[in-house]
Amino acid sequence: MRQPAISRSLLSALLLAAMALPAWARKKPYARGVITQMQSSSCGYDASSGMLSTVLGTGNSGRKAKIMLCKNYTLRAADTIYTIRPKDRHARLLPVGVTVLYRVDHDKLKVKLANGKDKKQYYVLAEKPAAQSQCQ
Repeated sequence: MRQPAISRSLLSALLLAAMALPAWARKKPYARGVITQMQSSSCGYDASSGMLSTVLGTGNSGRKAKIMLCKNYTLRAADTIYTIRPKDRHARLLPVGVTVLYRVDHDKLKVKLANGKDKKQYYVLAEKPAAQSQCQ
């Protein structure tokens, strides 16, 4: 009994598409990098105090404005140096000098410690080649 050529080619095309889909949908593996530095930088004002509260109408005009500080980290990878900031303002501190696993996802970095715990998202503030920074 002979099968028609159309069904055989259709079956081949479906099989090829099924094999290609997992490779396309697969997430990138984590790369390794080292946290080399942590700095605090100004990232806005506390909305519940000072002049800003008067403008916004929050009712606490008796207090002085508090400058909010955000943690900026320097992540050194094999070929790139990233400056990152935690997406969550109250995230735990990353230890400096420790190796982390990271994955780039558009404008964010997904970072987790080498032991696999504490997976967090970070905004990428700056990025530069590692070779360029060694020359300066």
